[in-house]
Amino acid sequence: RRVQIRVNADKAEKVAINIINSNGVLISTQEAHTQVGDNNIAINKVDALPGGVYYIEVVSSTRSLRTKVMKLN
Repeated sequence: RRVQIRVNADKAEKVAINIINSNGVLISTQEAHTQVGDNNIAINKVDALPGGVYYIEVVSSTRSLRTKVMKLN
């Protein structure tokens, strides 16, 4: 399975995508390049994670967005 997120970017730039567990521990990080407007970004290595609550954080040069997700087994 693959997880995708949609990010609306103000400018073309490199962003960091972080997966954080419910204890606040950084589980993985990856980089993506955005263009101005809506961007669909695939999140890698989600299948290897055990079931539970996670936060997906997108960090750009101007802002940080975080959303809560639940992975079911």
